[in-house]
Amino acid sequence: MITHRKTRTGCVQCKKRRIKCDEAKPICEKCRRTSRECSFQNPQPDTSTRVGESFTLKEMELLHHFVTHTAKTLSDQTEHQNIWQTAVLKVAFKQKFLMHGILAVAGLHVSVTRQSEEDDLSVLAANHQDLALQGFRSALANFNSENCEALFASSILVACYIIASSGTRFNPNLTTESIFNEVLLNAVVDWIRLFRGTDHIARRGKMWLEESPLAPLLIESSFCQITEPIDEKAVKEDAYLVSLQELWHPGSPSTIEGISNEEAALYDEALHYLREAYGRMSRATAPQNTCTWCYKKSADSENAHQCISPIVAGLYWFVQIPAEFFEMVEQHKTVALVLLVHQAVLIKRIGNIWWNRTPAIKVASSVYQTVSPEYHAWLEWPNQEIEYAP
Repeated sequence: MITHRKTRTGCVQCKKRRIKCDEAKPICEKCRRTSRECSFQNPQPDTSTRVGESFTLKEMELLHHFVTHTAKTLSDQTEHQNIWQTAVLKVAFKQKFLMHGILAVAGLHVSVTRQSEEDDLSVLAANHQDLALQGFRSALANFNSENCEALFASSILVACYIIASSGTRFNPNLTTESIFNEVLLNAVVDWIRLFRGTDHIARRGKMWLEESPLAPLLIESSFCQITEPIDEKAVKEDAYLVSLQELWHPGSPSTIEGISNEEAALYDEALHYLREAYGRMSRATAPQNTCTWCYKKSADSENAHQCISPIVAGLYWFVQIPAEFFEMVEQHKTVALVLLVHQAVLIKRIGNIWWNRTPAIKVASSVYQTVSPEYHAWLEWPNQEIEYAP
């Protein structure tokens, strides 16, 4: 049996007559013989092998907003902002879950400024966040040099999204204050775990990330290593932090009974890193070149040395404290909650960034409502710094 190749680009007239067209142009042989008008349609692109996804106009708008606005809020350092605007975006075009994370955070950012579209944008952001997390978990199970940049950047965006959306993530049916505080404190533990997760990914992929365009985003030893308070105000705050030990060290009227030696050691370690975090924040917010270590480092180096930033200083404690501290917070241990609200002061001092407008107050509120009134005196100073009035 004689067969012929089926064509898909024949003339319109032959297709209608369901006969084979020789595709001769401008007039095919069949149309020439029958004196018919002969016309050809423009060939349509084959979409069966299309790679990637289409963006809606709204998503393109969110992507533009991320590049022009949101990226600048993820760091207080110009170099880092440029990385989010360029290098991270380049990675996102190859790793879909990172692109979803970018659109999620951008959508949440826009919703803050457009009250009339807040509900729709929040839903769109949540949908992209779900897709980002699905892809993130899948990639994390196969951690390698190809996806470590996307995982690292995505982990930062996830943390940013969770903090920024904390005010809207709770069930509105939680009408009792005790249940609300329970949910909020659990959310705080989620924040801590997220920041520690980012640090874990950075350490795990360090050898790859250090050779990538995202390397400057790593918290490296080039940052100021001095943690002592830099001025008189910071020195007084450090002395006050030391006094918190009265809550768990024996021999003080304020000592809480029933704290084991192991638990006390855990609080000692958490306080140690809290004091370091306060010292770092005092240097991060001091006038330029006030820190002599940083000034000398700049003079001795070809590249200008950079002091630790307020954002890094404010989140430093989260990645340093022992993992067991989470359990103390989840169990509503008084000392753990008191230390937590003092850390919230540093979150407040990061500044009035859109994703950081309410976390400190939420922590202060939930801790105040959870801790027994006899220990409220230990919350007065941090509440004042956070501007929370019970």
